[in-house]
Amino acid sequence: MRELLRRFRPERVAPGRPGGGPADFAPRRIAGPRCSPAAEGIRELAAAPDSDTVIAAIVGVAGLEATLAAAAAGKRVLLANKESAVVAGRLLLATCERAGAELIPIDSEHNAVFQCLPPAPRRLEGVERITLTASGGPFRGRGRAELAGVTPEEALAHPKWRMGPKISVDSATLMNKGLEVIEAHVLFGLPAARIGVVVHPQSVVHALVGLPRRRGAGRARAARHAHRDRARAGLARAGGGGGAAARPRRPRPARLRGAGSRHLPLPRAWATRPSPPGARRRSCSTPPTRSRCARFLAGRLPFLAIPEVVAETLAAFQPPAAASAAELVAQDRDARLRAEAVARRLGGEGRRG
Repeated sequence: MRELLRRFRPERVAPGRPGGGPADFAPRRIAGPRCSPAAEGIRELAAAPDSDTVIAAIVGVAGLEATLAAAAAGKRVLLANKESAVVAGRLLLATCERAGAELIPIDSEHNAVFQCLPPAPRRLEGVERITLTASGGPFRGRGRAELAGVTPEEALAHPKWRMGPKISVDSATLMNKGLEVIEAHVLFGLPAARIGVVVHPQSVVHALVGLPRRRGAGRARAARHAHRDRARAGLARAGGGGGAAARPRRPRPARLRGAGSRHLPLPRAWATRPSPPGARRRSCSTPPTRSRCARFLAGRLPFLAIPEVVAETLAAFQPPAAASAAELVAQDRDARLRAEAVARRLGGEGRRG
């Protein structure tokens, strides 16, 4: 971080963790940037009047308040934080509409969809279906018996990408794709029945958008997997007709396969039937994913119990509709405690105690 500050010389910086905790470096020793505490400083930076574009990329619910602050200030928000859409979809969209903010997704699949859509204001006019692609993770093709004894080391060994522990486990369970389906539902407004997932091990095509001009026709976005390219596209307001023509059912040379799995039911049985954007039960979609991930990596939860933790937590947790980021953060904390209790029980800790 010190090297980044020396190189780019920002005017302001908010070090530390948004949820609290000390910074691991001391920017005050570097001439130039004005330093603010993370919790307040990040919100102030997101809403500062001297910028028109904010990239929202803080991981998890910790980035929610800054994303909403940028939207409330009428910014162009380049969204790389899926939790802001999954947890606070209704609130985020309402804030953008009220303040005149522009919301542009820059994560892989959703930016691909954005670039395939017709230009605004007729962005969703005539769109029949959105299909997101998934690599399939390290366990593609395995049966339930083979998944029963999966180890954390196996789950972390993604065949194509080098990622952090949580996203690697989310890829192995297909949870990440479930969250992306909800995000697509929030961002693009299509019902869940018209949002699909296919397995594409090559990871060249990131999304397909079905159009009604002729049967099976659509647009696909194929590109190298580079975050800087998507950020550049967002900064340039790219989108609306840049995709290459493709036939989603029989693409060549890409190989696309159905993503339904009776062994890993997360995307099909849970996330592909989301409630309306930001509705109540979606406010706890991410806490059970964090709780079961940590316990699985610690060897305290079987791999096949992961979907059970998510399903039980969502079934039991029905908070009132939240009207602010603070309420959503509090609900997130409550859902996390509930998920921990479910994970302990399914992991057998209650019986051992």
